[in-house]
Amino acid sequence: MTFKIKSRVYALGKKIQDLIPEIEARGVMTVSRAELSDALNGGRQTPKAQQIVTLANEIVNEWENERTTNL
Repeated sequence: MTFKIKSRVYALGKKIQDLIPEIEARGVMTVSRAELSDALNGGRQTPKAQQIVTLANEIVNEWENERTTNL
Protein backbone atom coordinates (compact mmCIF):
# COMPACT_ATOMS: atom_id res chain seq x y z
CA MET A 1 0.00 0.00 0.00
CA THR A 2 1.36 3.36 -0.93
CA PHE A 3 -0.60 6.38 0.15
CA LYS A 4 2.29 8.90 0.19
CA ILE A 5 1.36 9.58 3.80
CA LYS A 6 4.59 11.31 4.77
CA SER A 7 4.50 13.87 1.97
CA ARG A 8 0.81 14.52 2.56
CA VAL A 9 1.39 15.07 6.29
CA TYR A 10 4.24 17.50 5.59
CA ALA A 11 2.13 19.34 2.99
CA LEU A 12 -0.43 19.95 5.73
CA GLY A 13 2.24 21.52 7.94
CA LYS A 14 2.11 18.67 10.42
CA LYS A 15 4.63 16.15 11.70
CA ILE A 16 4.53 12.39 11.29
CA GLN A 17 4.48 12.00 15.07
CA ASP A 18 1.17 13.93 15.13
CA LEU A 19 -0.38 10.72 13.82
CA ILE A 20 0.51 8.70 16.93
CA PRO A 21 -2.19 9.93 19.34
CA GLU A 22 -4.77 9.81 16.55
CA ILE A 23 -3.88 6.21 15.67
CA GLU A 24 -3.91 5.17 19.33
CA ALA A 25 -7.31 6.81 19.82
CA ARG A 26 -8.67 4.66 17.00
CA GLY A 27 -7.86 1.34 18.54
CA VAL A 28 -4.15 0.59 18.26
CA MET A 29 -3.08 0.29 21.89
CA THR A 30 0.34 1.89 21.59
CA VAL A 31 2.39 3.04 18.64
CA SER A 32 6.02 4.02 19.00
CA ARG A 33 7.76 6.41 16.65
CA ALA A 34 9.84 3.49 15.38
CA GLU A 35 6.75 1.35 14.68
CA LEU A 36 5.09 4.20 12.83
CA SER A 37 8.19 4.90 10.77
CA ASP A 38 8.73 1.23 9.93
CA ALA A 39 5.09 0.78 8.96
CA LEU A 40 5.06 3.85 6.71
CA ASN A 41 8.35 2.86 5.10
CA GLY A 42 7.14 -0.69 4.46
CA GLY A 43 9.74 -2.16 6.82
CA ARG A 44 7.11 -4.09 8.74
CA GLN A 45 4.47 -6.24 7.13
CA THR A 46 2.62 -7.32 10.26
CA PRO A 47 -1.13 -6.98 10.81
CA LYS A 48 -0.43 -4.15 13.28
CA ALA A 49 1.72 -2.33 10.70
CA GLN A 50 -1.01 -2.70 8.10
CA GLN A 51 -3.54 -1.31 10.57
CA ILE A 52 -1.22 1.62 11.33
CA VAL A 53 -0.90 2.48 7.63
CA THR A 54 -4.64 2.17 7.04
CA LEU A 55 -5.48 4.38 10.01
CA ALA A 56 -2.78 6.90 9.12
CA ASN A 57 -4.24 7.21 5.63
CA GLU A 58 -7.74 7.72 7.05
CA ILE A 59 -6.48 10.37 9.45
CA VAL A 60 -4.58 12.25 6.74
CA ASN A 61 -7.67 12.11 4.51
CA GLU A 62 -9.67 13.71 7.33
CA TRP A 63 -7.01 16.39 7.86
CA GLU A 64 -7.02 17.15 4.14
CA ASN A 65 -10.82 17.37 4.09
CA GLU A 66 -10.79 19.69 7.12
CA ARG A 67 -8.23 21.91 5.44
CA THR A 68 -10.30 22.07 2.24
CA THR A 69 -13.44 22.88 4.21
CA ASN A 70 -11.70 25.70 6.08
CA LEU A 71 -10.37 27.40 2.94
